[in-house]
Amino acid sequence: MGRLAADPLVYMALGLLGVSISMHLLAGLAELRRVLTDEGLFWFMLSMFIAALLPIIIVWAMWNNHLPVGPTYLVFAGLMSLYLVAYADVHGFGHLESLTGIDLHTHDHVGHDHHDHNHHDHGHEEHGDGSAIDTVVDHLRGDIIALLSKLAEGTAVIVFGGLAIRDW
Repeated sequence: MGRLAADPLVYMALGLLGVSISMHLLAGLAELRRVLTDEGLFWFMLSMFIAALLPIIIVWAMWNNHLPVGPTYLVFAGLMSLYLVAYADVHGFGHLESLTGIDLHTHDHVGHDHHDHNHHDHGHEEHGDGSAIDTVVDHLRGDIIALLSKLAEGTAVIVFGGLAIRDW
């Protein structure tokens, strides 16, 4: 961890990771409030808390020399990529929801609630004839927290990837 103390790229990567952690924690807490009032989705809340906690555990393990630095950076690049793909799937493509039968988001973060939509219809037709990518972009335009999180995660993929290459 000697390089961590003086490396601005590592600080940048950890800062971006912190943004992602914070945004997932905020989303999880907001959904917890909804779950407690029987308006939220337990699985969505749980996925947000796991997404916030997992990087914290990995940083702790790396900081305490339980994980090697270079490969851990690669793990973080992969994890941030997974978060981006998961967002696109849940909000646009719907493969995971269709496979599990579990509704993984409340559909109300962009000002409209779609609890009554057909759970096997995850092209989200409420957005017209647009593609799944158009739907994801539409969701990001309407949800500043998600947009900030996804921008941070996309940048973190690049920074952690570069650190992994450099420090392997």
